[in-house]
Amino acid sequence: MARFCNQCGRELAEGQVCICQQPVQQPVFSQVNPTPVTPANPEKTTVETATITFDAEKVGSFLTAMKNRMGIGDPQINEGNAYEKGSKIVPDVIETNESEIPIKQYEVAKLRNRILFIPYAKAIGRIQVTNKRVIFRAPGNSIAGRTTLQHEFEIDELSGIEARREYNFNFWDFVLGGAVGAIGGLIAFLLIVRGLAETLMDINVGIILLAMVLGGASAIPFFMIKKKWLLKALSLGFGATAAIGVGAVGVGMGYFDDVLKFFGSVAVIVGAIVAILLVIDLFIYAIKPNLVLCIKTRSAADVIDIKSRKNSIFAFFGLLSDKSASDHTGYDEVIPAEDAENSIREIGALISDIKKLGDFGISKWKVD
Repeated sequence: MARFCNQCGRELAEGQVCICQQPVQQPVFSQVNPTPVTPANPEKTTVETATITFDAEKVGSFLTAMKNRMGIGDPQINEGNAYEKGSKIVPDVIETNESEIPIKQYEVAKLRNRILFIPYAKAIGRIQVTNKRVIFRAPGNSIAGRTTLQHEFEIDELSGIEARREYNFNFWDFVLGGAVGAIGGLIAFLLIVRGLAETLMDINVGIILLAMVLGGASAIPFFMIKKKWLLKALSLGFGATAAIGVGAVGVGMGYFDDVLKFFGSVAVIVGAIVAILLVIDLFIYAIKPNLVLCIKTRSAADVIDIKSRKNSIFAFFGLLSDKSASDHTGYDEVIPAEDAENSIREIGALISDIKKLGDFGISKWKVD
């Protein structure tokens, strides 16, 4: 017996469902191409793109594995974060004493050793105050492997604090700045001075004035750009060489033309002024911040002593270096970190309040 759809009246076979009652399939969109892909368009294919990801953990694990195979450092401590970023000294890194409560932690110093201009050891120094102890810990890394520096003392034995944030002259930074200035001078010599020396008869007042303008313009970054001392040294080295070199050629040609001699002399003076600015730039670049933070006991001894060791310009050869003394961190540079100023202002009062006020002092200073 024939069957018919009760919706549209279409004749149906036994068990057949009319197409007017079948669910409509929604179009599928590709993430790359928004053109819908439907059953009516079966030849349409979805385009997929490849994504390249950088897994820092896998790279770090590979480098650590290479260090272990090469025998650099101790395999047992090569794993993990060398600088303990984001960790509290107590309880994340060292064990907590009985009823010990961590109160506040400061990132006070960046410690560094260098051979000439190349750092070979770095560490991050932090101070943590608890109701039981004051702890200084500086985990770091070096070419030879992980490093650790740690001082700690019972808070009841502490009596005073000496803190200085100052500036020291670094000889090797001065040499580095001078080398960059010399590169700028070499560029000026190859592009300008050498070309003029090959065609001395073609020099004129216009060329000398151009060299004077270049010399003066090279001083603009010194006054207008904040910091960037090596970039300024490069610019000043270029301008000083251009002005002095071209000016000297003009003075030499003054035998034939007094006008050239006059403008050449002025160009030399401009170049000399730029050279003086270069020397000033080098000194400013070589003066580095230095932190001294000493926490003393009742006997006036320094139990936590954060300071750089004294080195001379011969430290590269291992001579005249204060490596045998114990009153330093073992690093040539101790640079104030982001919390250095706050620690200088607060740590004395914090220790005093903990000793005198007990639980109230803890609640006053504790940082969650």
